[in-house]
Amino acid sequence: MEQNPRYDKVSVSLPEGFHHTVDIKGLTVGFTHGHMHSGGTGPEGKIMKWWQGQMFGDFPVGDAEILITGHFHHPRMMQQGNRTWFQCPSIDASIDFTARTGMWSKPGVLTFTIDKDGWDNYKIV
Repeated sequence: MEQNPRYDKVSVSLPEGFHHTVDIKGLTVGFTHGHMHSGGTGPEGKIMKWWQGQMFGDFPVGDAEILITGHFHHPRMMQQGNRTWFQCPSIDASIDFTARTGMWSKPGVLTFTIDKDGWDNYKIV
């Protein structure tokens, strides 16, 4: 990308651990995968308990104003104060998950935009 001026505004950010944060338009956005979370009831309870622990432990992802997770197959979104959690849908049919649980959701990709005021244009495509 460095050889083509077309990509001057493109940057790549690789995680160095289990969780990752990036600054987007002045907002801290965190990424993690749900298999790291335990305790709590259901996906929402597990994520909230884990995220609160990250805040209490003063870890970088605890500062996230937007948290994006995978693992739980069904798209979800929860707002708490100035923080938002987005759960990505599964990108495939997840037949093993359906065989184990009887549950399924339409495959898709989570999309939204971020500007200085927060997120917008939430859509599963």
